Amino acid sequence: MPVSSLQREDRDGFQNSLNLLIDDNSPPDEAEQLREQAALVQQCVQALSPKYQRVIHLRFYVDDSLESIAAALGCSVGTVKSRLFRALDKLRAMNALDPKFARTERKNISL
Repeated sequence: MPVSSLQREDRDGFQNSLNLLIDDNSPPDEAEQLREQAALVQQCVQALSPKYQRVIHLRFYVDDSLESIAAALGCSVGTVKSRLFRALDKLRAMNALDPKFARTERKNISL
């Protein structure tokens, strides 16, 4: 499901998740930089194929477990891991993710 086709509450939740990245105590220039980074990540996620968008949405915005994602998508946990790995790899190739963030997320996916 492309992010643009998410139900309104899911789209709002997606946007709220991005907005939570910005600390109210952040200096204005840092907050703006984080907003720009969040918008870039969102655009890059929307550029992914629907199967990758679904797995990214379920893992990072809904915070589902790998098992829950597999059940929701009707596939194996191994397929979920593979799709997550490929989706994150594609996002890295688009330079969507800050290198530090990208390294952190790769460690969190046990292959």
